[in-house]
Amino acid sequence: MAITLKTDNRSLLTGAKYSYLNANYASGVTTLVLVSGTGFAANDYILLGEFGQETAEIVKISNVSTNTLTVGATSFAHAESTKVTILKYNQVRFYHTADTTFSAGSPVTAYMPVQADSRYTIAYDTTNTTGYGWSLFYNATTAKATQNSNAIPYAGFGQNSVKKLLDAFWSQLNSKETNLITVDDAFYWLNEGYSIAKSELNLVNNNYSTAERYSLTTTSGLQEYSFPTNASKIMAVYDSDEYEQEVEYIEQSQIDEYESNEGNRVKYYIRGDYIGFTPTPDSAATYYVRYQTKASTLTSYYDDVELPDNNYFCIIDFMLYRASQKLGKNDIRVRKSSFDEGLERLKLTSFKRHGEEDSFGIKDNSNV
Repeated sequence: MAITLKTDNRSLLTGAKYSYLNANYASGVTTLVLVSGTGFAANDYILLGEFGQETAEIVKISNVSTNTLTVGATSFAHAESTKVTILKYNQVRFYHTADTTFSAGSPVTAYMPVQADSRYTIAYDTTNTTGYGWSLFYNATTAKATQNSNAIPYAGFGQNSVKKLLDAFWSQLNSKETNLITVDDAFYWLNEGYSIAKSELNLVNNNYSTAERYSLTTTSGLQEYSFPTNASKIMAVYDSDEYEQEVEYIEQSQIDEYESNEGNRVKYYIRGDYIGFTPTPDSAATYYVRYQTKASTLTSYYDDVELPDNNYFCIIDFMLYRASQKLGKNDIRVRKSSFDEGLERLKLTSFKRHGEEDSFGIKDNSNV
């Protein structure tokens, strides 16, 4: 059994310079004229067409004269206005490790050409059946390589992983549409939808995003302290003595007056990303803080989307809603409505965790 490894070629297009062919060309040519040759240079690699097109190919520039490129002989014919994109890398190499720490010591393949006629470059590991796969892009001329990719688990990605959600999103688009949507677009929309879902969930049920108790020690004369970077909303503050009494909240408009009265009990306030105490601490004291966390930023295929009862499917509807806006499709309202319905299901199912009663009433054994 072989493990399939693949890397997304479209990541090479992020921020890449491009132009267009100025005429029609047959296969086997070594000279191409562009609409504009600005930014193109000898020893650059260029993509003719779009990743995934049957006739897309990668060739190397040997010389540039204004808008005219001298290249290695082309394998396919290319029409006028075909997109020509500069690629920093033209090869891929795959690796294997036993755990999630990358090592270049165990390559699965040699450096292999980027597969221009596919959105992915694919390889197979026929030796290992467990562990993790990795990839990196490589420039055969400069011998420079990208950083390694995120880990590719041989056991497969979870259903709520970024990888699975992105695959489901791409599968809803046709080939032309996928060429207009970048990987950066997909990640941005995924994070935006996830953030909205988390915020909506926090409005009705905060037990999914409550962090572990945070300990904060004050310093004499210092009134304000930074929040933890993942903090969204303070839920409670209480002191660390044996009674662990809750510290009351005070509005900022009342701080000056409260600060001027000696003997007042300590209260806390919020100012931007800071939590403050009044009266100003005159000695070290420890307080415990309970807070809600922000939605984590999803940056790799290996990250998971954590929502109750596996209600992560609605995020795909949000991504398609954003894609419809960019593509000018007429199903925008349908996609947005599907996302909103998913949010309502998300909030409803989040309540059904501890068997609370559906209605209020007096229990039979109550003393009235």
